Amino acid sequence: MKVITHEKLKKDMKRASRIMGINEQELAQRAMRFYLASIQQEMELEKESRAWEQISDEALLNMDRAALS
Repeated sequence: MKVITHEKLKKDMKRASRIMGINEQELAQRAMRFYLASIQQEMELEKESRAWEQISDEALLNMDRAALS
């Protein structure tokens, strides 16, 4: 696992903000919005995965019941 020091992060922020032509605060806000959006997408994917798993379990139970009948 790679560890990023505070100074390295500070330098990277300064360089990226200069390249993008925005101030460091704007860059930090954009990064945070991007990060939070990605977390939201992960949560939605997990929720959808649980729903599909539940539907799959119910379908298997119904098949077992039908086979036993």
